[in-house]
Amino acid sequence: MSLKQIAFRQMLIAYAPDSIQAQGDRKLAEDIDRNEPFSVVEELEDRVEQYGD
Repeated sequence: MSLKQIAFRQMLIAYAPDSIQAQGDRKLAEDIDRNEPFSVVEELEDRVEQYGD
């Protein structure tokens, strides 16, 4: 996700907190925050190493 997309989602939550998209984004953030084992699929890690910055 790009910084531009993150900024848009933050603005959406601030200005339309009851929208369906804002609720979905909030739920996703809460799920990520509660992820205890911090598990990442090895294939995803490999792709990030290969294509990520």
